[in-house]
Amino acid sequence: TLSIQMDVETMIAIDNRKLSAPTTSTTTTTTANPYLCSNMTILAGYNMPGDDITSKILDSYALCCQWCLTYSGCVAFVWGVTGASTSRCYLKNAVPASTVDSKLISAHY
Repeated sequence: TLSIQMDVETMIAIDNRKLSAPTTSTTTTTTANPYLCSNMTILAGYNMPGDDITSKILDSYALCCQWCLTYSGCVAFVWGVTGASTSRCYLKNAVPASTVDSKLISAHY
């Protein structure tokens, strides 16, 4: 609106748009877990000593996982992480108590 008075000019601007909160966006990044094995519980940095069915040297965690999944009676396994003194895969017929060992990865049903 514009109103005029003697020696005074006043201008008032009214914006009838609704004010809204600034919009925000969220980005979610999913990183694949390199230590997945079927629906097993993974214990990175843990050993499960005892209850071994068999063992052999395998080059990767994935191979150890696959071996356990296809080996009759295997319910858990332990594998040496890259750079560990051993990359031996130990298949288990039971789920023994776990102990801390940063050089090993364990998995069990």
